[in-house]
Amino acid sequence: MSLQLNNVSMQFNERKILDGLNLSVAEGEFVVIVGENGAGKSTLFNLIAGLEKPTAGQIVRNFSKITRVMQDPKAGTLENMTIKENLAFAYKRASRRGWLPCISKARLSLFREKLTLLNMKLENRLNDLVENLSGGQRQALAFAMAILVDYDMILLDEVTAALNPESAQNLMELINKTVRDNKKTCLMITHNPDHKKYGDRVLTLENGRLLSA
Repeated sequence: MSLQLNNVSMQFNERKILDGLNLSVAEGEFVVIVGENGAGKSTLFNLIAGLEKPTAGQIVRNFSKITRVMQDPKAGTLENMTIKENLAFAYKRASRRGWLPCISKARLSLFREKLTLLNMKLENRLNDLVENLSGGQRQALAFAMAILVDYDMILLDEVTAALNPESAQNLMELINKTVRDNKKTCLMITHNPDHKKYGDRVLTLENGRLLSA
């Protein structure tokens, strides 16, 4: 198993968000999670990512590298920096290597390689400010930043919520192809019923527990 949650509970003050939750995710599996607002989906992702600790229970992660794409494109990108600078920042953060005074040719080649996957011609706009991108382009860039350095698991947190239907469809097709081709483990939170088709399994988070949809 890539990920195992055993009887995980999470409580804030008197409110129990997660209640004895159990989850097993196999390596290379794509799991879609749905649920009402306030059901605790983002809390679940924070626990899996190690940003928070459960009130009770155990989380076993059989991987070392996890990456995440947030709901708001503005949360995953820096609008007052260029596309190239955003990618350089993501590379530094993910690889934990020191900031270089210049970006090497090899690194630029890597940036272009990842941007080419988006099929948006952003590889030809490395010096453009991110604030000039559309919402769909900006969220696609956030995805490219998330997969810039090798990873074991990717968490997708309502990544199409701020996009129009066409942009959402294009981004989901890109994400599905990328994680499938690279045999990566993926957990996705979504409110869009059309996106359930991408999952090997669809689970519903209800009353603090995960149920088969």
